[in-house]
Formats: sequence, structure tokens, C-alpha cells
Amino acid sequence: HAAAPNLAEHAADTSILPPLNPAPGILQGVGTVSGTLRVGLGMADVLRATFPPGSVTGAPKVRAMQIIDELERASRGPYCGAIGYVSTSGDAQFSVAIRTAIIVREQPDASPSHMTGRLTYSVGAGIVADSAPDDEWLETLVKAAGLMRTLRITTPRPVKEAPL
Repeated sequence: HAAAPNLAEHAADTSILPPLNPAPGILQGVGTVSGTLRVGLGMADVLRATFPPGSVTGAPKVRAMQIIDELERASRGPYCGAIGYVSTSGDAQFSVAIRTAIIVREQPDASPSHMTGRLTYSVGAGIVADSAPDDEWLETLVKAAGLMRTLRITTPRPVKEAPL
């Protein structure tokens, strides 16, 4: 699991449970990483070490993030970031915002049945040195297919200022 090396430097022990969750049109790998936090470290240390996850950035993570920052023309926003909570007892649960639609209303005063706006649904592919661009593009279409079907979108429309 890609998070284990990032978490290992902050936790005394870690365990990983890598089940596969079948969903319509996709078999999604889901990993749970847990550990006992070392004395003197807090939630900010855990979040800093694990987000963004290495499975999203690539490895080595810090250099991969520098390259992403150099190449991508726009911020990813919440895409591939952390969504979660920290309870008053100190328990926390976070997920990667990897299948997340962002809706921005363009007429805030309009009724819900008459509002207009923009929906952005980011998808990505794992690009490596020998990636074939056409295959990677196809992978992004497969990942977006469920939402596109639901919204009756037949042709994806990449946003001009979207990441490369």
C-alpha cells in the first residue's frame, strides 16, 4: 500500500488491509492503514505525512509533487486531497477525494430547479515513463463513465485550464 512508507516514520507499528470492492463497471482497491502514533507527534504530522497520498503523486513523493507543480497549469483543488474529520476524542478518519464531483453555482439566488453552474469531475491515470498516451486517456474515460452515463454526457469536455 502506497501510504505505508509515509506513515511508517510516524507510527510505531502499521497494519494494512487491502480488500477489493467491486462496483458497477470497476473493481476498486481499498486500503486501510492504521498504526500507533509515536509519542510527541499529532494529527498534523499524520496528515502531512500521508496527504497527498503516494498513490496519487507517484514516488518519490516530494520530487513527484515538485514535478506536478511544474507541469500542471491549474490547481487540483480538492481532487485527490483529504476529506475527513477529527472527533473530539481524537479519533480521525480520512479518505482521498478521488471520485468527487465539485459543483459551483453561477446564479446563487436562483431556485434549485432553475440554477445554472458548472460540475467538475476530475479523473486521472497513473503516468509512468513507458505510458501510452492513448491508453491513459482511455483509462480516464473508463473512470468517468459511470458519472457520464448518469448525467447523460456522451462526450467528455476537458477544461482548458485543467492539468495536463
